[in-house]
Amino acid sequence: MKTQTKDKIALLKENFFPRMKEVDLSDLQDYIYPDPVDWPPFTLREVQVALSSVATRKAPGPDGISNLLEIIYEQCKKWEEKHASKFNPKKFKLIHLLSKYSKITDKEHPVWLDGREVKPVPKCRILGLIIDNKLNWNGHIEHIETKMTKSLGALSSLAGSTWGTGYKGLRQVYQAIILP
Repeated sequence: MKTQTKDKIALLKENFFPRMKEVDLSDLQDYIYPDPVDWPPFTLREVQVALSSVATRKAPGPDGISNLLEIIYEQCKKWEEKHASKFNPKKFKLIHLLSKYSKITDKEHPVWLDGREVKPVPKCRILGLIIDNKLNWNGHIEHIETKMTKSLGALSSLAGSTWGTGYKGLRQVYQAIILP
C-alpha cells in the first residue's frame, strides 16, 4: 500500500485523470496539440474539499452534458413506448432535497426535458402528500388544516342548535366525507 504523499497523488492522478494515449497526428496539417497538464501538488484535504463541492452524479445542464434526470427520463420514454403509455411533461415537478450541510448553492437551476424547462419548486404533491424541500411536512399539515376547516365549515352550515339536520345525520356526513 502506498503511504507517501507523492505516491498517493500519483495514484489519484492515475485513476481519476488517466493520461491520454499518444495519437499519431501526422496526417493533420497545422494541428497544434495541447501541452499536457502539469498538475501541481495537492493535499488529501484539498481533494476532499473539491469532491464535496461537486453534486453527486450530476453534471451542469447548460453545457450540454446530460445529467442523471435526463438519462432517467430517456429510460422512462422507452418504457412508455413499450407499454403504450404517455407521460405528461407539463405535470413534471422538480424539487431539490438537500442536506443543510450541502455546499451546492445553485438551488434554482432548472432541468431541460424534451425541450421543456422544468424549474425547481419549494413543494410538490406526490401520491397525496405535500412534500417540501426541507422535509419538515409543514406544507402537508397546512394543506390538511385548510381542507378540514373548509369541510367543518360546510358541515356546520348544515345544522344549527335549533334547525337543520339532526345529530345522527351530521355524524353520518362527518364519517362519510370528513374522516376519510
